[in-house]
Amino acid sequence: TSTCLLACATAALLSGAHADLERYGPPTGTFSEAGGMATIKTSNVEGSAFSASVQTSFTGEPVSGAGSRSRAGLSLVNPKKFESGYGSGEADTAGMGAAGGFGESAYIASEAGTEGKVFQSLLFPSLYESSGTADSAAMGAAMGKNKVGQTVDGSFVDGDSMNLDGNGVEFFGFSGSMGITAGAEYAEDTLEGAAAIQGVNDATFDILTSTVPITFPFPMSFGRKLQETFIDDLLVVGSEGGAAVNVKDGGTATSGQINVASAADLPDFGYRGTQSKSLAAASVGPEGNPFVVNGAEAGGSGAAGNECIGRAFFFGVDGKCDQFAESGQGAIAANENKAVGVMAEGAAKGLNEPNYLDTLKASQAGNINIVDTSADNTGFAVGGSFGTAAEGFDTLSLTVGTGLQAAEDFDAAGDNAVLLLEEVGVPPFDNPAFNVEDFFLGQLVGEK
Repeated sequence: TSTCLLACATAALLSGAHADLERYGPPTGTFSEAGGMATIKTSNVEGSAFSASVQTSFTGEPVSGAGSRSRAGLSLVNPKKFESGYGSGEADTAGMGAAGGFGESAYIASEAGTEGKVFQSLLFPSLYESSGTADSAAMGAAMGKNKVGQTVDGSFVDGDSMNLDGNGVEFFGFSGSMGITAGAEYAEDTLEGAAAIQGVNDATFDILTSTVPITFPFPMSFGRKLQETFIDDLLVVGSEGGAAVNVKDGGTATSGQINVASAADLPDFGYRGTQSKSLAAASVGPEGNPFVVNGAEAGGSGAAGNECIGRAFFFGVDGKCDQFAESGQGAIAANENKAVGVMAEGAAKGLNEPNYLDTLKASQAGNINIVDTSADNTGFAVGGSFGTAAEGFDTLSLTVGTGLQAAEDFDAAGDNAVLLLEEVGVPPFDNPAFNVEDFFLGQLVGEK
């Protein structure tokens, strides 16, 4: 059970700490909260919705950390193409928590939601409509001599208003987010504690959602992000995004987005770095009724900062953190009146403010946008943006730290980025030296 999992994890974390209840120190505590809702209303339409959140907080030698994970899904399908019907639904969920005190501490929050509706009438003229949205977000902070954080969020929507595939109108929406933050006196305890707390939270979440129907096969496991929190030495990470679709009278469209942001301040390893990546894609299928608008859009952003002032947590990292990375990306695809339009737009930034430390500093930013249309008035738009800032005491700590941080971001979001592009219908690119997923993960050109 989840209680057993939590107890086992707590025992593992304390195994080398020699903790006892009579040991006094700075005041510490933990806080966890999770909640959500799901509702559907249908007539001659099959509907299914779910929402779930789990949050885990832990404090005690040698680490304080917090992990959170949220998912929401909605499916509406008219199983018969020649039968009137309608349906609407909504699912929302969120989790948040904190752990620690005046020394090492951590905060994390995640949320996910989707809503949609379908309508099908066989009166003259026939009307078919599918529309909806999905949104996701995560943010966190951590405090301590060594601290790390990561968040991932993503959302996906698919609308179908054609009746040539054996059924009627359909809507599918899915969103998810996940995050982990941790702080400790030593780097090894920080990294091991973050992994242990996230493992407990994920295992509990898997048990909680084991009865979710197979209507939701989309295995996007969004999320991680780290943050750090002193009044004037704050590590901040966050990401958010959404997707929307609206199709009528035979049109189809799909869109989705993913963001991942991470920050690490590990003086024990001589490294400090921030990274943020954003990916968005949208596609539109063949027209049904050429005189109605069919389309989808998606967009999102991520940001991470080190050595921040308190306002960075609420108002962003730009100008409020000595080191930060930002990224944002959007995509739109639509057709109307025998014409198709597609657009992708994004930007990114990475910055190390001047300081007197005898360290190596590096920053990088990149953006790519690809759009394509076909003679049948279909098309897609896809784009990726990344920002990176890093600082190390020597070449080894700089390069290894940056590479390991990018690898962690790949583990958290790479498979989902590939899956998202497949679901949206973005074709693979033939050039082996360039790949949208590689760009999203912070590698513009390189060997496979």
